[in-house]
Amino acid sequence: MYLNFILMKKRIQKLLLISLGLLIINSCTDDYFEFDKINTDEWRPELAIPLVNSKLSLNDIIIKEDKNGIINTDPNTGLLEVVYEGRVFTTNDSLAIDLPNQQFEENFSSPSPLPPTGGTIAQTMPILLDFDIGGSDLEIDSLLLKSGLLKLTVENTFEHNIDIVARYPTILDRQKNPLVVNYSLPASSPSQPIPSVPRETDLTGYTMDMTNGGSTINKIPIVFEITFNLIQGNSSTSNDKLRFVGRIENMDFKRFNGYVGMKDLKLDQDSINVGLFKNFKNGTFFLSNPFMEITVSNSFGMPANMNFNNLEAINPNKTPSSMGIILPPEAKPLPLEFPKKDGVAKKKLELDANNSNIDDVVSFLVKDIAYDATVNVNPNGKTADRNFLTDTSKIGLDVFLRMPFEGFATGFLLRDTIGLGFENSDDIANGIIRVTTENGFPISAEFQVVFVDAEFNPIDSLYINNPGTIGSNDRFVVPPAITSNGVTVANSVATDDSPISSERLKKIAQGEHIILEAVLNTDGASQNNTVKFLDSYRISVSIGLKAAILIE
Repeated sequence: MYLNFILMKKRIQKLLLISLGLLIINSCTDDYFEFDKINTDEWRPELAIPLVNSKLSLNDIIIKEDKNGIINTDPNTGLLEVVYEGRVFTTNDSLAIDLPNQQFEENFSSPSPLPPTGGTIAQTMPILLDFDIGGSDLEIDSLLLKSGLLKLTVENTFEHNIDIVARYPTILDRQKNPLVVNYSLPASSPSQPIPSVPRETDLTGYTMDMTNGGSTINKIPIVFEITFNLIQGNSSTSNDKLRFVGRIENMDFKRFNGYVGMKDLKLDQDSINVGLFKNFKNGTFFLSNPFMEITVSNSFGMPANMNFNNLEAINPNKTPSSMGIILPPEAKPLPLEFPKKDGVAKKKLELDANNSNIDDVVSFLVKDIAYDATVNVNPNGKTADRNFLTDTSKIGLDVFLRMPFEGFATGFLLRDTIGLGFENSDDIANGIIRVTTENGFPISAEFQVVFVDAEFNPIDSLYINNPGTIGSNDRFVVPPAITSNGVTVANSVATDDSPISSERLKKIAQGEHIILEAVLNTDGASQNNTVKFLDSYRISVSIGLKAAILIE
């Protein structure tokens, strides 16, 4: 008898410690479950064991696993909204302007024979180089080069020493000084019949103007100032000449001014993952004022239109699985703003229920928004607006989906998973599972509690029509909060007790998780009578077990 008492005492102590630990973990007070006062006799003491204790906000209920959404709160009304955004750009080489290597050759012959009397004679040879753009309709007014190499070799067959100054009046350095290159060539002689002098100039940082004073395009003027240092006794013939062999290579620009032609720029394809509806399975969900903002940032200085090749909402759980997002007529195509000199110009397009189907898109329980677009530059050809771009110019497409939480829901099924830790079920007899809720949301909820194993296979459901039934339609109905003008003014409180046998307790104890299912309804709400969801709203859910202890 004494030994049995000792064993009984140790078992009670063990269960009390387990219960106390659960109470501490769940931050429960002594009257947490408000079960009836525990009646015990010597052999069948009863304990209140907490299983779930949670106070949830809208963020906790709906958006906690959504890594893509941004939660905002209106500072004036407290109304919650979730924002999703995606961004794509044209690639750096999307408007590829090829600057082919340029080659040129010019010859100079003296207009009259040079006298053998010595002295100096000065001559000038201006030329206007055509910049070869390879048959395209590219028009270059000017380039600010970030790389480039000018090579010019001069060959002399005159039997006189020659000094040459090569002036490039429209190729300017960072201080706006024209490029000047000097050459000194020795006279042609039997030992050196064609003396030559090469020169190379790094054009990095130079500005190359090709308008020739505003009168031309794709032209580079060069002026050669030639001074003959005559050697007494040497004459010249009509075959004597100066040969200029030039090359401009490896050009890349930092800034381009001119006209690039009519081109299509492809933006990357992308999609926005809308995690808000990740746990929503079915039902109707209506938000009264969702809107989408499409902002196009353009740093190409030229007229352009954007055409959406694809803009659709995707929900693989629906049939069909996609819904096209309708754009207003003025956005097909969407004319873009463009900077006139420098910087970035932005064009914003707002889609709402009045000019698009964005409200239907949200009610579609959209999981992803897929989009890709093409930009047509200079869609009307050459105009009075000359083009410019830099090596960092691009077009960016920002898509924002904003969903303020004002609307209604009917038959809207939500699931959430909570871990379950339940041990020593062999020591517990039949009891009661109590669910207590305090609801601050303007929605009613029909709760079902499903116990599942580690692989999420159902083991048992709390609310059942018949013993052993899993996932039946029996549910615990939580009434909505009391509202005025769609805003909560008082919370609702509800409690439900469900008897449970020791056999079911043993089944439940094998579970690893609890799945809370809730069918949400905004009672009496409609498109013309919506409710608001504020940051301050909470719903408290407490689930506890009151059970008798078996003592042998």
